[in-house]
Amino acid sequence: IGAVAVGIALPLVTKPFVGQSAPYLSFIPAVLFSAWYGGFVPGLVTTGLLVLSTFALSNVLFTSNTAPGSRLWGAFMFVLAALTVCLVIRAMRLAQAAALAAASTARDAESRAQAERDRLDLILHDLPVGVVIATEQGKVERANPAAMEIYGAGIRPGDELPLRRPASPLERSLQDRETIVNEEIDILRLDGSSRSLMINS
Repeated sequence: IGAVAVGIALPLVTKPFVGQSAPYLSFIPAVLFSAWYGGFVPGLVTTGLLVLSTFALSNVLFTSNTAPGSRLWGAFMFVLAALTVCLVIRAMRLAQAAALAAASTARDAESRAQAERDRLDLILHDLPVGVVIATEQGKVERANPAAMEIYGAGIRPGDELPLRRPASPLERSLQDRETIVNEEIDILRLDGSSRSLMINS
């Protein structure tokens, strides 16, 4: 109703300054407002009410020399333009809603992934067995305290996977995708001491 009132008032206010009236052109902002804030149907309702108001107030809205045929042509063109505006705004609102839904889904997925990472970190932290998780390229993603104690040094994300050397179980696992189960190896720790390990990879 407010959009229709503004749409009717705008040509009445501008008519004395312009010298002629073009109500259909000045109705477009009212349709824009109504369609954006109300939706597709309110935009169409506003369009219909504005067209009806031009017939009811034709002597007030139009200058006296405006031919009835041009008024009808103007009404037809206005309805087409208003319908286009309503459809474009509807598409924009649907795209905006889809983008918001996708962003919300992404946030939820990230929250779930972070909760799983936190749970994994908690489990790994308390394991007495050394665990190192690495990428296929041999870059460390995470390592638990037991693994660092075994290795004798800190193991940070992004580091090269420790204990890699040609033909070692870890190298065979990375290069050949071989599953290593309980293979014993001897290592030399960074402090110079030796240790026997059982590797699973």
